[in-house]
Amino acid sequence: MSWVVAVWIVVWILLVGGAAVFLGLLVRNVFRRGAALFTELSLAADRLQVIDEELQELQERSAPQVAVFESPAELRRQRILVRRRPKHRAGRA
Repeated sequence: MSWVVAVWIVVWILLVGGAAVFLGLLVRNVFRRGAALFTELSLAADRLQVIDEELQELQERSAPQVAVFESPAELRRQRILVRRRPKHRAGRA
């Protein structure tokens, strides 16, 4: 085997080894960034849950729902009940 072939073999071994190290570093970097992203998303989810609980509490204390979201049958029943009540006249006892 001549020295030229030996040099080419060493060069190719160094190239393949260097590429393997480079790819290993890339994979490690992507893994670390993914772990950091997962941690950040976990913190954001916890914060969002607290905000969502506060929002739910505020909605419970807010004004009653708009009639648009009520059942039509229930609205009809309430309207009939209101019409049957005697009218209240202000100023008379």
